[in-house]
Amino acid sequence: MAAASLIKKAGFKPRRSLRVILWANEEQGLKGAFSYAKNNKEKMDSMIVGAESDFGAGRIYRFSSLVETKDLPFIEQMQDMLEPLGIARGNNKATPGPDLIPLYEQGMMVFRLHQDGTDYFDLHHTADDTLDKVDPKALAQNVAAYAVYAMMMAQYQGDLKRPEIAKQKQH
Repeated sequence: MAAASLIKKAGFKPRRSLRVILWANEEQGLKGAFSYAKNNKEKMDSMIVGAESDFGAGRIYRFSSLVETKDLPFIEQMQDMLEPLGIARGNNKATPGPDLIPLYEQGMMVFRLHQDGTDYFDLHHTADDTLDKVDPKALAQNVAAYAVYAMMMAQYQGDLKRPEIAKQKQH
């Protein structure tokens, strides 16, 4: 939410719409994600790409994509923007986080901004899981990374498709 707010406050007018979606009930079977996917199935052509932030607020250390070979130069440009934030280039085999599985199964491509979850389960879903435990510098890095990712994806002029989806559409 903070990344979308930052983009809006900066006055950027993205070429594509950006959506921030908050799902509930992951731990009880991804019910929020499955409901969203079911209720928006007819809009899947307009939902080009997704990324999930649901592993605490640790620093993002790596960025992975899942694009066709023709789009790798764009990914390299994105990596150049993420590198000053301390984010390394991952592979081109990104998988969805749990909440994106239902949309991924309907063909949406995904990217992964890998977070350091070393201490995630120390406080996760406990009474001590409060904002005062979050490292402000790590949170700021997360916001910056997601803002770069979202803006670059929204501005991309190409026709992004997952490699296996693009092959299916060619046949």
